[in-house]
Amino acid sequence: MTKSKKNAIILGLFIFSSLFVSLFLTIIAFQDIPKYNSPYIFTATVSIIGIFLGYLVLKKVKPIILRFSLKKNDDGTMSALVLMIITGIIFFAFNELNISLSQKTKCDSFYITNKYREESGFRKPEINTLVVDLINKKETVVSKHEFWLSKEIGDRINLCFYESFFGFNYIEINE
Repeated sequence: MTKSKKNAIILGLFIFSSLFVSLFLTIIAFQDIPKYNSPYIFTATVSIIGIFLGYLVLKKVKPIILRFSLKKNDDGTMSALVLMIITGIIFFAFNELNISLSQKTKCDSFYITNKYREESGFRKPEINTLVVDLINKKETVVSKHEFWLSKEIGDRINLCFYESFFGFNYIEINE
């Protein structure tokens, strides 16, 4: 095996193993998404930041990829993988940073006014939702299935509200 082929294999293994680590970190971060008050805005914002930073990293590592690649003119696949890796890592890091910098503003007990469940299906996760009355507005809180089953309409649940430094506030069940 030639040295360039060996280097290409090592580069490929490094990128693909990094991709799996990035996907694992993204899955961990996505477990916190239902807590956020604006989960879609959070996801879109962090994804855009991740793609932008991934593009900056790609500009720095592209010469290395081209140097060790067996196909000199086809760097599109590796470029896409590098963008996905950086975006996943940024997603995890920003989520953890947001949670660690958030401050608890209040914890209180609220009445459940409604509850509903969306069954899982093809490309559709199971969602167990409790609707609570926050004096002047209704708020939805996603919970685990066991917790959802144990609560009835009219029961009280303890919720903690967190205010984030970045503006991505969230609510957490405190039971």
